[in-house]
Formats: sequence, structure tokens, C-alpha cells
Amino acid sequence: MLILTVAFANPELEYEVLPVDYVQVCVSENILFGVNANTGLILNSTDYGQTWQEITQPNWEIGEGLSALYISQNGTLFCGGQKIDSNGTLFRSSDFGESWHRVLTLHNNSWLGDWGQHFSECNGHILVCEYGLVTAQENRGVYHSEDSGQTWEEVYTTIFGWNELYGLSSHLHFAYIDPYDYNWYISEGDYEGACVIKKSIDEGQNWVTIDEHTATACIADKFHVHFGIDEAPYGFVVHNKYNDTMTDLLRLDDFHSPFYPTWDFMKYKDYIIASATCENTIQGTFYRGYGENLENWELIEAWDKAIKDRSDRGTLSKIDDEGYIYVNSWHDNLWRIKADSLMLEEGLPEQPLLWYQDLFVFGVIIIAIGGALLLIHKANKRAYAQRDMN
Repeated sequence: MLILTVAFANPELEYEVLPVDYVQVCVSENILFGVNANTGLILNSTDYGQTWQEITQPNWEIGEGLSALYISQNGTLFCGGQKIDSNGTLFRSSDFGESWHRVLTLHNNSWLGDWGQHFSECNGHILVCEYGLVTAQENRGVYHSEDSGQTWEEVYTTIFGWNELYGLSSHLHFAYIDPYDYNWYISEGDYEGACVIKKSIDEGQNWVTIDEHTATACIADKFHVHFGIDEAPYGFVVHNKYNDTMTDLLRLDDFHSPFYPTWDFMKYKDYIIASATCENTIQGTFYRGYGENLENWELIEAWDKAIKDRSDRGTLSKIDDEGYIYVNSWHDNLWRIKADSLMLEEGLPEQPLLWYQDLFVFGVIIIAIGGALLLIHKANKRAYAQRDMN
């Protein structure tokens, strides 16, 4: 059984606000790539966001605009395009934006989302999933590539869900590859009654529903997958990977919880950092999770307009080479936060050993004592033998 502990004592959060209109920032060591919220142009920065330069743009069609930006583990840059009443697209650049190639055409009225986990990558596999208009009567897809995004295969297509209040609901909120056992997870739907979390153990050939929640992101440990949900009551639901059960682990009702939060997760050292922000209210929260099974979750900081101006999409970037992460804003500012200031001042608290760890330690001690006694016994036998010879 998982035991939740929550604490509120934290070191001072170290950050700077960059007053620029750039969102969807992705990081490759010391190079940032971002999108101007007003013009839709892709830019880069080599001085940690202080100044920005326009780079070569994809060959957009008339009326097409950028919707998402992602950089892979090997430095391949991707951007998604959207066009109302037309098909979305995915462009790829293998030279940091010097040139672009259209590599995927999406479904009609679909695009790649500008937050969270619409891209996921592990062991050479990349997944992307489509977002789109709630009322549009088109499918949404999940796509897979194993050649660094040069070619793609559609591995899942949504089936319409009808909700009497909201109409058609066929969003795909995230696609995720578990780095421990390489299973795939997706979240489909947007309103109560049409929301499911699905899992595939065979690289998208078959999908099984494991829960009925709307989740906007997830993160895995060795034994569980933690899903951040955006329906009341808000918080995490947890999937046990070995007995296929779901457990509510953390509810945010007593915190400064945003309204319909958008989640994002990232791993840093021995911690998991979680960001929950909202498109409808000017609120947000940072949490950190730790422990062998992420059984401990703590509120790092809750913010409002007075603290951090505004955040509609709190997407977490990778760590730059100075140890900072970038929290994207949908509107006004970009925040550069020292990753270590999100940690506990004294480091990770000592975790109690599990029973099998206790047995292991006990066994090592017994073996060590037995070995020492054996060496003493052999030494005594040699001493007695030597004495008898004399």
C-alpha cells in the first residue's frame, strides 16, 4: 500500500521572469527554441532566453500556423501546424531549424497540442498524438516513428464519444512511453462520460482501457504509472502495472488547485517534478514526488497572479546546461527556474527499507560475520598445526 506524505516547508524558489512573448520553449543543452505568441514564428536563443533570433520557418500553406514545438533526444526538431477546416501537419528538422521537411499529415481539424505530453520518446521510439476541435466530426490519431521521425505509422484512431451537454468529444490529451517496461499509454476524451486511459503492451497493435478519467500527462516508476487528471476532484490516479488496478493517490481539493489543470511531469535527479496549471484561472502549483514508488508527494509552491503574473500552460522543459528549467506561458512571460531550488534543502529524506531490503541487508551482515569467523577459524587451525609441528 502506498502512503502519502505532504509537507509545505520548502527552500526559496529561485527563478527569473523573462518578459517575452514566447511559449512552447524546448531546450537542447544551451540552445532554446521558442515560438512568438503573436506572430507564430519560430526563434532560438543562445543566451538562456535573454535575446532571440528568428530562424528558417517551415513552408507553411496559406492559413496554416504553428501549434507545437518539440526537440528529440538526438537534437531533431519537430513542429506541428494547424489550419482550420484542413489537415494538421508535422514538420521535421535535423539541422536545428536550418531546413524543414513535412513528414506527416494529420486528420482534418486536428493539430498537435502545445503542452504536456503530445510527444513522447524512449529507446528510439517517438509517439505523437492529435488534439482538435471538440465539435469537429473527424477522428484523432496517435502516430509512431522508430526512425527519428522520418516516417510515421498511425497506431490508434479515436472513436467518437457523444456527450449530451458538450457534443462530440474526441480529444487525445497525451501519448506516453513507459521507460521501464516500454508499454504505451494514451488518454482520450475531454468530458465526463467520454474519458478513458488506454494501455498497449505490443507497440500499439492492441489497446486496453484501464480507467475512465481525463488525464493530461503521466509519469512512471518501476511499479506504477501516475496520471495527472483534469476532472474534479483533481489530482493523481495511480496504475499498478503488475495487477492492473487503479488507486487514487493524491487529491488537490485542500491545496491551491487550479480549475481543470493541465499537468506536466519531468524527472530530475531522484525527484519527479509535477506542474499543474490552468487555462481558466490564474493559478498553478509545483509538486515534487520521491521515494522508490513515488509514494511521497509534496507541494513546492502554489502561485497566483501576484507571484508569477500568468500561466495557462505550465509545460516543463528539459534542463539546460546551467541547471535551469523553463516553464512556458501561453501569454505573457517565460520563467527560468533553478532546478535545485525545487528540491528539499536537506536532500532526499531517508526512506524506510522495504522488508526484502531488510532481509538483504541482514543476509549480507550474516555472510560477512560468517566469513570473518571462517577466516579466524582457518587462521587458528594454521596456528595449531604450526605449533604441533614445532
